[in-house]
Amino acid sequence: MKTNLLLLILLTLGLSACSITRQPIEKASLLTAGMTESEVNNILGNPIMKRTNGRGSYAQWCKTGIVTPITPIDFDNYLIAFFYDSKLVGTRDYTENTTDARYGDCSALYHEIEWIPSPTKTEYKLKEK
Repeated sequence: MKTNLLLLILLTLGLSACSITRQPIEKASLLTAGMTESEVNNILGNPIMKRTNGRGSYAQWCKTGIVTPITPIDFDNYLIAFFYDSKLVGTRDYTENTTDARYGDCSALYHEIEWIPSPTKTEYKLKEK
């Protein structure tokens, strides 16, 4: 019993020392086309990254998966928001498995994407790392 308690304490201390990002990407359902970037940031917080290309831009938010014996969430979730003339066009999401060699805080593990700015399209391709 004492061994289990000691392991639980060490696990808790280890997790608290790790840097993780847990943004509220589940709130993406509150986003609607035409919102400004500021309105989106008010709902989701500041993005982990943002890129601009002419009149278009995209930003990403993420939630780091947490692997514990109690809650084995072994993947990171990402949300991409696409903007044109600073207005939200739409969103897409992707998941990254954390059981491979790319384990860590999701804010450092996101994918760059290829996207042609458009006032109506949110099609993209993940760039290879």
